[in-house]
Amino acid sequence: MEAKTERPTPKKRQDARKEGQVARSSEIVDGAQLLVSTLWLWLEGPRLMAGVQDIFRRATASISLPFDQILEQTALLCIQLLIRFIGSLAIALVLVSMFASFVQTGVMFIPKKLMPQLSALSPASNAKNLFSMKKLYSLLLILFKVILLSLVFFYILNRYGRSLVFLPNCGVQCAIPVLAKLCSWLLGSLIAFYIVLGAVDYLFEHRQLMKQLMMSKEEIKQEFKNIERNPAIKQRMRAMHEEVLRSDMPSRVARSSVVVRNPSHIAVCLYYKQDETPLPIVTEKGAGHHALRIIGVARQYHVPIVANIPLAQQLMRETQVDEPIPESLFKPVAEVLTLMMLDEEEEEAETEEETAEDMGLPERARE
Repeated sequence: MEAKTERPTPKKRQDARKEGQVARSSEIVDGAQLLVSTLWLWLEGPRLMAGVQDIFRRATASISLPFDQILEQTALLCIQLLIRFIGSLAIALVLVSMFASFVQTGVMFIPKKLMPQLSALSPASNAKNLFSMKKLYSLLLILFKVILLSLVFFYILNRYGRSLVFLPNCGVQCAIPVLAKLCSWLLGSLIAFYIVLGAVDYLFEHRQLMKQLMMSKEEIKQEFKNIERNPAIKQRMRAMHEEVLRSDMPSRVARSSVVVRNPSHIAVCLYYKQDETPLPIVTEKGAGHHALRIIGVARQYHVPIVANIPLAQQLMRETQVDEPIPESLFKPVAEVLTLMMLDEEEEEAETEEETAEDMGLPERARE
């Protein structure tokens, strides 16, 4: 079996994407969720505390009411508070999770992933996946997170935890800022940790995906053969080639020797020069609006135009741009070129005669 030493082609990566094989780091999603949760707590925290205090105040004020009525009123206030704040947090987390996934993979819809996979019920495949390299990497990543986060939290608590001993003597007004400062340090360290870990994890996932999609030279050759056999791709490539030719149309028409037209629906440009081109070459051709543009450019650059309906139709049907004319068109094209050469010789002779008359040369000198 040939070794897979070549990077995957764009088609290979596109096919893998359709199967759901993309580089994606769950750590980036977790970090984005943590960041949004922190921002939500910073923005909505004071209102949440005010809501909790309002519940306790109303419950204390209605202490004279029956217990069932107090319980019902307090439960209703708690449900309203949860719907307001926890609902907004849930919506924010869903949106940021979708955005973090979209940044990594773009828009993806994989119907195959929605179908139940019978292979997932196989004990053999499950045992194989249990001891795979990806599972080992996930386990090591979890252990790394636990150890590193434990060290970070231990350092912060060891440095600032001594202040917690004096909080009972400080009072609520003093304790809250200290606890808020400590929590901000812990959350800041956690967010920075997830930013670094997410970047490293994404690079690792991308590297593993590229390694998994590596191809052999024979696979690349076979892929190009399949592309060339595909009628849709052939048509697309032909359209792109025609577009490139049209973008260079004025220069191709300008260097032509003659334009054969029918009379305005078809226009074919031919180039022929002795000792340079063994056979006449089609430099440009077009129908409809494109033919009108060719004729306009030909007139602008004084390229001879010949109206020959049968020949124009044959050239349009049987020739390709940048290729010599076929053998079946040798004779009619030769007649057109000969006619053009005779016309050019007559024009040159008339020009020389007019020049001699302007100079006042005698008739014998003109000969």
